[in-house]
Amino acid sequence: MKQVKILDLKFDIHISAGYVYGQAQTPDEVYEMIREADRMLYQSKDNGRNQISGGPSRYN
Repeated sequence: MKQVKILDLKFDIHISAGYVYGQAQTPDEVYEMIREADRMLYQSKDNGRNQISGGPSRYN
């Protein structure tokens, strides 16, 4: 968690993210990579949030 102050207001910022990388060859592979990244996002959230999860796609 990161706390920021803007105009005398304090905000707590929480960030969870998921990513994959690779080289899709077809539109279906692009959609599958998006689904993989979405699964990585939920893995970050399930592991306690404030994390980034990801790695190579199976289309790497």
